[in-house]
Amino acid sequence: VGPTPIELTQRNSSAIYTFPQTTRNTTGSLALTAKTKLSENWQLEASAYVRSLKQRHVDGNDGNFERCSNSSSFAGKLCLQDDDFPRPSPFTGAAALDFRNQFAILDQNNASIAFTPGAFYGTVDHSFTDSTSRGVTLQATSDAPLFGMTNYFTAGFSVDASGIGFRSVSILGRILPSLLVTVDPSVAGSGSIIHANGTIGYAPVNLGGTTTYYGFYAVDGLDLTDALTVTVGLRANIADIDTRDRSGLAAELNGSHSYSHVNPLAGITYKLDDALTVFAGYSEANRAPTPLELDCADPNLPCLLEGSLVADPPLAQVVAHSYQAGLRGNLGEVGSGKLDWSLNLFRTDSDNDIVALASTLAGRGYFANVPSTQRQGLDLSANYSAPGWSAHASYSWLDATYQFNGTLASPNNPKADASGNVAVMRGNRIPLNPSDTIRAGADVDVTDGISLGGELAFTGSQYFDGDPSNL
Repeated sequence: VGPTPIELTQRNSSAIYTFPQTTRNTTGSLALTAKTKLSENWQLEASAYVRSLKQRHVDGNDGNFERCSNSSSFAGKLCLQDDDFPRPSPFTGAAALDFRNQFAILDQNNASIAFTPGAFYGTVDHSFTDSTSRGVTLQATSDAPLFGMTNYFTAGFSVDASGIGFRSVSILGRILPSLLVTVDPSVAGSGSIIHANGTIGYAPVNLGGTTTYYGFYAVDGLDLTDALTVTVGLRANIADIDTRDRSGLAAELNGSHSYSHVNPLAGITYKLDDALTVFAGYSEANRAPTPLELDCADPNLPCLLEGSLVADPPLAQVVAHSYQAGLRGNLGEVGSGKLDWSLNLFRTDSDNDIVALASTLAGRGYFANVPSTQRQGLDLSANYSAPGWSAHASYSWLDATYQFNGTLASPNNPKADASGNVAVMRGNRIPLNPSDTIRAGADVDVTDGISLGGELAFTGSQYFDGDPSNL
């Protein structure tokens, strides 16, 4: 649910601006695993899965509509507001006419719609997603000694493939005083599936996509001594992402993208004694953009978030560099039970991180790469186990920041400039990432087969989405 004006929440704390806003997810999955011993030291493991997702999303939104300019070919008709879109230069003659005409709103028959004075326009946006994913993993493990030292080796490969079907439409409606967006026959064109003449902001989409991810990996852990273990590994990832237009009207949505990256890892663990171990490590990871992110990356052609797609320049993949170090141990017998604890310091630097940005059009936005982000902090946890009951507690401190100086789009921010941007400085916190999180819980055995448990969670304050400058 999007943000609600504070004046509205003061009148009704459960108010939503605007509604309906519903998402229905139906999922199903089946997974199989198997393993067999090849020899005394070698074992082969395999897994396979299939998973389905059906999502139906309905979202009532404000409509950024106005009466078409008399200087357009659609005078007196319904148009999308064009104030926040850059004008061509020079803004005269055919260039000005073409600019204005692209904002005309048309129905499913490509007919223009009369403007109804006094109507509070809105749209009921629908998106339909159907996805089926399947994958297999095959790996070999060995605990055969290496150079006379205890050694643990794992190597394998994985293939994950998904077929995705996506549709979205926007239906013209009216916002009632209750803030319900609905079809109203008294408003011309209400109930029509609409699109902008220039496919800006409003355009029905029927898209198919496939994603295929290949992974090859190997990890080895060698006990140099009884106390010292060194781990090294490598994973190569390859991603192929294809999108295709199913409507026959948007060939520009057809595209193929490939990404690859080799991710190393290395770690060291030293056991100081039976009660205390120190560890440190470095690893890399990468994430390819999703079909939605790839096809919705143009600020001038914003998408229905969680929804509509347009053809855009491809995004770069995200590459994360992670460092960690910490301690773990136990306090032995405490009362009638045992207390284990761990302290982990971490830092992840992400290159080309992908962020979602808002558009001037309500309910729409786009994705963009930013140069660098950083997430660092600590995790502290403790677990106590005793006959008949157990308890756990954890504390996390997170410092999630942008690591660049620049601007990001945030047109609804009251401090945005004339172009709808806000300044971002290196060290600004990333919205929606609370600094402090505390969890605590316990489980009690009622009988041999039944236990009851509960958990409490406290989440600290965080900046609102759309406030990357922390104003």
